Amino acid sequence: MTGLAFRTQGRIASIVFDRPNEQNLLSRDLLLEVRTIAKDLASDPEIQVLTLTGREPNAFPQAF
Repeated sequence: MTGLAFRTQGRIASIVFDRPNEQNLLSRDLLLEVRTIAKDLASDPEIQVLTLTGREPNAFPQAF
């Protein structure tokens, strides 16, 4: 996966956006990867939580 890190720990799945040079802007390809992960997780009864974060502390600039 490019621009994403994905892991599960117990009942928690995490997607970490790792595109600091692009300020984690969501491209079509990135959204398709997230969608694929979400579909896979939906069929896993063990996963109860999905977190979305950015690797850099200022990874998601405010839009307003």
